[in-house]
Amino acid sequence: MRILRFYTYLPFVTLSILFSCNRVQNTKSPNDLLQEKWKNKQIIFPDKLKQVILKGQELSILFPNSDVKVITYIDAGCSSCMLELDEWLKFIAGYNGPNKVKFVAIFKAPNYSYLEYYLKDKHAPNALILYDQNDEFYKKNNLPPSNKLKGMLLSKNNKVELIGSPVYLSELKPIYYKKIDSLNTIR
Repeated sequence: MRILRFYTYLPFVTLSILFSCNRVQNTKSPNDLLQEKWKNKQIIFPDKLKQVILKGQELSILFPNSDVKVITYIDAGCSSCMLELDEWLKFIAGYNGPNKVKFVAIFKAPNYSYLEYYLKDKHAPNALILYDQNDEFYKKNNLPPSNKLKGMLLSKNNKVELIGSPVYLSELKPIYYKKIDSLNTIR
């Protein structure tokens, strides 16, 4: 009797397992969901951002009409976060495509002179370094708290194409480069 009852329920159990496995395979990764959530989100640059002039730079138009912008938000109160700038500059220098990429680093720092002192010997001719005293950029754009997600690739009209830091997440580096190339070819 027990064996008969077992065979009666076996097809239902088997189908349940098959459908649940199929459903798991069709779910998206957390990264894919995050990319979908942020794709085409308009990024707001507050008016109160102040440009930091690096060695060899001149005051530039804050948001030039470059086709693509790679931006990062760095908390200068965190010393390990400050070291990220060098890695970002290496990442930008590693891009060998058409020179239509503007790198924008936005720093939240205790004060302007602190940031100016830290950056005094940096050389980044193709970078735009901005000071955000009141954390407005972070707040207005509702950025994720993780440093791994405080990097973005923006289209010409400041809409998010990719989110995530290729400095922290090395698997994003080739994806960024490929996306930059595809955005530069779309006119």
